[in-house]
Amino acid sequence: MVQKINIHINGFKKLKSLKILFILNSISRINKNTLTHCGGIEFLNLFLAKLLAKQKNSIYVAIESKINKKFQNINITYIKKIKNKRFDIVINSNSVKNLNFFKKAKKIIWLHNKLQIEKAFRRGELFNIFKNKPNVVFVSKFLMSNTSNLYPFKNKIIIPNGYHPLFNNKKKNIRKNLIIWTNQRSKGLQNIIDIFESSIEPNSDSKLLIFGVKKNKKKSFYYKSKKIIFFGRVNRKKLANYFKIAKVFLHPGFDETFCISALEASASGLPIITLGKTALKERVINNYNGFIVKNYEDISCKILELFNDTETFNKMSKNAITYSKRYNWNKITTLWSKYFYKIK
Repeated sequence: MVQKINIHINGFKKLKSLKILFILNSISRINKNTLTHCGGIEFLNLFLAKLLAKQKNSIYVAIESKINKKFQNINITYIKKIKNKRFDIVINSNSVKNLNFFKKAKKIIWLHNKLQIEKAFRRGELFNIFKNKPNVVFVSKFLMSNTSNLYPFKNKIIIPNGYHPLFNNKKKNIRKNLIIWTNQRSKGLQNIIDIFESSIEPNSDSKLLIFGVKKNKKKSFYYKSKKIIFFGRVNRKKLANYFKIAKVFLHPGFDETFCISALEASASGLPIITLGKTALKERVINNYNGFIVKNYEDISCKILELFNDTETFNKMSKNAITYSKRYNWNKITTLWSKYFYKIK
């Protein structure tokens, strides 16, 4: 029977340093100060690794590249060079690849996405899951409940993600009637554009800023005249700057296993409006740091409410910042540290 572990921060004292390995199969090379091909999951691994290194743990990050160097107190190394080396903890995101080579370590799958049995079988990983019986860390309740109980995980736990400090809102900014969309998937976007053009823009001096969706020059030119602007993918600093001057973060919530952008919105003091699908409903407390609505017409009404009712916006913005503090990376790192000692 799979054990579900509950951990709490209060009263936790770090016992001793650990030798911890993060395996990043998707990163192939490294530049002077940044790892290339670094997406959201890779960033989370590196950020957690950096914080654990500050706790005097010995941290290694293995990548598919012939390299051996120091990077922000982290030992970056070629995966083939450290096979069969001793580690206390080995963490691999969404995969069991290379776990067989660390027989005495406590093995953890850090699950950010759904682990479908058919997909695991096709990748040849299903056998290794049954062989290693790893521990598993889920990033959300939604993801845990949507992962098959047929997997022989040693234990299960939920440890949420933290948000990048760039999104901390420490001062009051002048807010504009800006609506932020950050989802790379375009599902639901046309519905949002339709209600913006028909109900929101005619009744407010507003703009719809679309991040993540790939730019289309013809479409971008057409919509810009109607105050709908496509940005494509941008760096975190630019995105954080827009978060701190906008009034609405809009995300339907389709296919989300955590939705870190919603957490970043809360940290920026940005109320969230969503249909409450999948894991996004875990990021929003209705009528506190945002609104969970039933349809797109309700989305339109709530946007105009936040635009026109200063008291409601200020209250929700303050609540959003307060809510986000429970996901401070220092707290999240402490949860990870305590978990390591629970399984060790």
